[in-house]
This record gives sequence, structure tokens and C-alpha cells, in this order.
Amino acid sequence: MDAYPDDKFVAATLVTGRVKFHCQQKGREVTYSMQPGQKVIYNLLDEKLLCTTTFVESDIAWKSGRIIYRDTPLEDALRTLSKRFDVEFRIVNPLLKKYCFTGTFINQRLDKILEHFKIASGVRYRYLESALDNGVVKEKTIIEIY
Repeated sequence: MDAYPDDKFVAATLVTGRVKFHCQQKGREVTYSMQPGQKVIYNLLDEKLLCTTTFVESDIAWKSGRIIYRDTPLEDALRTLSKRFDVEFRIVNPLLKKYCFTGTFINQRLDKILEHFKIASGVRYRYLESALDNGVVKEKTIIEIY
């Protein structure tokens, strides 16, 4: 299950068994019966439901301290890292959003993962200063991707 207050969607991946996913579409409740290996993504803004076959290992890797990318768009990869390391990413060059990554990281630090991105694609990054209040960080660390 992927549901965070700041996101505009909720998502669920089914590993085994059966799940019925209930949501609103055009003012009425809709139920979708999921099969193992499927992922549903429900857009909270336009009430659209997308169901796809997924690479389950990637979706559940967080449970064992792993991050698995399989032809994953940069924005999605950064979203995963943002949640895992409690940082905020800003993509400066919109052309970078076309980049995709494949790889597995097991209990690696953020800077090591970003170095792999840099080596693989030339994507560069820099840490910006976090706002401080009496020596205490007020905001998330911001990392620019360029």
C-alpha cells in the first residue's frame, strides 16, 4: 500500500490472495477485484483508476531494506528516495525526467545511490542548505538534480 498525505494518489500491489479495491468514480463507488501481481493506482484528483501488471519485487523491496529500479523514470526513483531518506528533490532540467534507471540497492546511503545515478547517466546533484532555527533543521534537506 502506498498512501501518503501529500500525494495525489493511492496505490496498492497484491502479492498473493485476493483484494477488492473500492474507490469513487463519477460520484459512485466502484470495486475492482485485484489478482496477484497487479498494482492499482487511484488518482484522488480526477478519480481515475489504473490497473497494471507490476514487478512485485520492486514494490515490496522496502520491507527488506532494498530499493529496486527496473526501467524506472527519474521522478519515480527520486520519489522513492525522498520517502526513504526524508529529503526533497528538485529537478532543475526538465529533460532529465525522460531518464530511466535499473538497479538494486541494499541498505545503501543516499549519497552512494546518487553517485550511481551520476555514473550511469551523468545526472548531477547538489545539496542545498536546510533552513535552520537556533541550530535545529526546520525543513527537509533539499537536493537539486541537474
